[in-house]
Amino acid sequence: MPKGSTTINTLALFDWTVGPDLVMDASGNLYGTMNGYQDVNGNVVAPAVFELSKGSGSSWAISNLASLNSNITTLLINASGNLYCTTSPYDVNGNPIESMVFELSKGSGSAWTLSTVASFDGDIPQNLLMDASGNLYGTTIASDVYGNSVQTVFDLLKGSGSSWTLDTLAAPFSFANGSPGLVGLVLDASGNLYGTIFDYANGVGSVYELSQGSGSSWALTTLVSFDWHNGPEGNLILDPSGNLYGTNPYGGDLEDGAVFELVAQPSQITGTAWNDANHNGTQDPGEGGLAGVTVFLDLNRDGKLDPGDPTATTDTSGSYTFTGLHPGTYTVRQVLPDGYAATAPRGYSETVRLGAGENAAGPSFGDVRISSVTLGFDYLLLIARNYGQAGTFADGDLNGDGLVDFDDLVLLARHYGRPLRALR
Repeated sequence: MPKGSTTINTLALFDWTVGPDLVMDASGNLYGTMNGYQDVNGNVVAPAVFELSKGSGSSWAISNLASLNSNITTLLINASGNLYCTTSPYDVNGNPIESMVFELSKGSGSAWTLSTVASFDGDIPQNLLMDASGNLYGTTIASDVYGNSVQTVFDLLKGSGSSWTLDTLAAPFSFANGSPGLVGLVLDASGNLYGTIFDYANGVGSVYELSQGSGSSWALTTLVSFDWHNGPEGNLILDPSGNLYGTNPYGGDLEDGAVFELVAQPSQITGTAWNDANHNGTQDPGEGGLAGVTVFLDLNRDGKLDPGDPTATTDTSGSYTFTGLHPGTYTVRQVLPDGYAATAPRGYSETVRLGAGENAAGPSFGDVRISSVTLGFDYLLLIARNYGQAGTFADGDLNGDGLVDFDDLVLLARHYGRPLRALR
């Protein structure tokens, strides 16, 4: 009970058991699930998702949002207030059915729409979570012909409209029946997944990472292994610095249990700045690095260097490095050197997703001294070709605002046959 609290308020009473998950929206309304059952007359009461909406004073109103065919095992809410749930593979009467992932989307007023995200034939989805883009992740469990538990990690990528794409991220794991197997799934800011594995019978326990590669590929890495005395079993916690915390139910010298921490290794971002002598936006042979260019992490994404934004300066080869970074998403920009125009990258910045202990590639900044570029017919063609589109100086953006437009055409007319005096 919270410190200083002396009262427990009952918000609602139910005729049957409620599910373990309770979630809250931004307005303070609560959502949960009720298990299905047969009443004393043999009538089936379907499992349901309910809402507890806060009224005036201490009053709460309960409403049934949707009834399902099987009990709900996981409940999740997103920033928009939409609900997502997984269901068991048996109906209320004990008959086998497909496990499902459902979405309950909130409409106007009290209207809710129930739709199917994915169905699993023989596999049971669990440990559901969502990333910032609205994609879902979770684990599945099934049994093979030998009675062993076979589990996978999956994602559900959100497409246009109501479409979702189901994909398996890691090859199936096999565990002795009754072992917890894959649990503790968490997601970091860069989209990497972390979880635990515990197999009682084989004495295997570990914490793993699933990191996203190119396209739809994922790489599985074991971060630490435990013997069966110290195997992790519960959920993991991920802090803002990328450190992981968990429990060992039989850890310690007396096997009475322990709490562990996995300290994340610092991450870094490296990149270059170069002299784009032919101002084409590509580093060609003979175009060397630019020294002394200030590169910064635009923490508030306002497009300019502010106090507190981390900075790095390019060395004699044009290279820069940011070290000691926490996992997260960073916008990398440069302070354009005086007398130069930027030719790369498009948009004049890049977003870098950084995982724990990762050495990520930052943008390569192309810059050209404007006094070396005579504006002529070639730039008229560039502006005509890229008019109305995002671009750099290499595309015809002469004033450096990131867009090729009429203002650039005016600058070209004023400086035709000679270099720009300055940007803007």
